[in-house]
Formats: sequence, structure tokens, C-alpha cells
Amino acid sequence: MTYPALPKWPQMYTTGRPVTLAQAKEIIRRTDTYFSSPEHAGNDRAYAQRIIKALGIPVADYELGGAELRLAWEREDAWRRQWGLIQTEYVHNTWIAAAYILGPCGWCHPDGAIGYLDSVGKWPSCEEIVADWTTLAAAFPFLHIDVTLMSGEECEQTVPVFGITVRDKVVEPCDPQLLHKDHPAPYRFRADMNDEDCLRARFGAGFHDNSAERGIPWSWIEEWAAEHGAQP
Repeated sequence: MTYPALPKWPQMYTTGRPVTLAQAKEIIRRTDTYFSSPEHAGNDRAYAQRIIKALGIPVADYELGGAELRLAWEREDAWRRQWGLIQTEYVHNTWIAAAYILGPCGWCHPDGAIGYLDSVGKWPSCEEIVADWTTLAAAFPFLHIDVTLMSGEECEQTVPVFGITVRDKVVEPCDPQLLHKDHPAPYRFRADMNDEDCLRARFGAGFHDNSAERGIPWSWIEEWAAEHGAQP
């Protein structure tokens, strides 16, 4: 199949059947972008370090050299494999520590809602988006999701370019006109929050208060630590 070309920053309008709280926790645990680079996630470095300590995440010291640095990288890779981390190119969850101006976001919400409204990233291809969703569908076979890639960013006037369905581990192209009819409407953070509410939550306490970057409670970190071998 020949896929259409996408613009520089296409919106990935995403809807789906809600998942359970336990399923949402597992999806976020295994997919959140925090775990790809924990020491650099968000703006609150102290909070990022607190999670690193709680979960026993090895972080390479880049002042090391040669064999020592390679061993440090190997320890990081081994931890990610043990954690079951799923790394994707464009389709992300960023709930643990989010520097995004509107706060924490992602396609699977902490309450189990499925929905995404924003750009999926810079210069993606349809093939790459299909590959990401194929990886996610294989890991989470209960997903029932519709995706429409648009002709521009979410703030622009756009038209659908390409549609995808995710069903029972199978990811297939689909006419966008047939999608999203059986799913709840998507939202960024909470169903009762528009963009202005998100900005108020993000910066209402002051520009340098980074606590609004946190989209999950600390109790989740404690649960993960207990279940996966580290002690907070």
C-alpha cells in the first residue's frame, strides 16, 4: 500500500474505548517517556531524581569513559528490559514529568480514558505511526482505538489525511470518515478542562512551580517500586 505524505507537525486525533485503571497504570508504566531519559524528564530535577531513587533506575555518568561508560549503558539497557519499557518513535505518553506547556499528556490517560488531540511530532510518516501502533497493539491486545492523522496542527484548519484502526493486536489503514463514532470524545488532561484550564493548572501557582508537571500520584511510584523490586 502507498501511504500519503504527512505535514511537518500533523495532529494525531485519537479516540478509543476506555481501559481499566489497572490497565492504564500498566500502559503508562511501560510507555511513559520519563523512563527513556529519567534524569532529564520535566523541569523538576529533584522530583526526577526522587523517582530514580525510588525505582532503583541506573543512570550513566557521562563523565566516565571507555569501558566504564559502556558498562553503565548496559546497566541502563538491562533495567529497561526488566521494566518492560516500550519505546516508540512518535506515539507517546508523558504523564510522570511533563515539560509541555499544557501539562502532562498522552494517548492513555491515568483514569483509563483513551484520547489524544495534539501534534504527534515533527515530520512523521504514516509508516512510522503504523509501526508505533503495531508495537503498542502487540503489547496491549485489549486496545480498541481509532486514529486520524490530519493535514496540519491541532490549532489549524485541517482535513483528515490518513486513518488507522487498532483492534485485537491488528493495526490497519481505514477511511477516516468511518472512525471515532463509537468512542468518547478525546481530551488533553481531564474531560472538564479546556486549554485555558490546563494553563491555569500548569502556571496558576507561579511559573517556577513545577508540581503541575506531574500527572500521576506518588502512590503509583510506590506501587511500582513494591511490585517490581525496588524499595522507595
